Amino acid sequence: MDAALKRFATEHGMRMTRSCAYGEIEGFLISLSGDSAARGVYINYMAGTDTLEENGRRGRLDAFLAGNMAQGNLLQYRVMSDGVAIGVRLNGRGMANLRMLLPQILTVLAQEGFTGTMRCSRCGGEINGTEKI
Repeated sequence: MDAALKRFATEHGMRMTRSCAYGEIEGFLISLSGDSAARGVYINYMAGTDTLEENGRRGRLDAFLAGNMAQGNLLQYRVMSDGVAIGVRLNGRGMANLRMLLPQILTVLAQEGFTGTMRCSRCGGEINGTEKI
């Protein structure tokens, strides 16, 4: 992880390993990582059943993120049933975009009724107090 991402993680009281940081922000488990091309953010939420309502919620989240990608605020994103993965640039306004967008994304998640979790929504394993993220 680069220095800017480490600062961001420290500001939010996240735990750090050599390759990632993770912790809870506004009720959602978030992990941060960085490589030579981009910074990655993964926001974990409770997996919902594959219903019309749940698909609608994910669709509205997708539309919000697509709008931000069109504006150049995101490099990439992927909305899944148990979380959303986001990529932002390492250079230029990448960190500023992350600081601006993360609270907005968390607001959209809360407004749409997504529920954060301290258990891995994929394996169900306890995350609190471990580095098994």
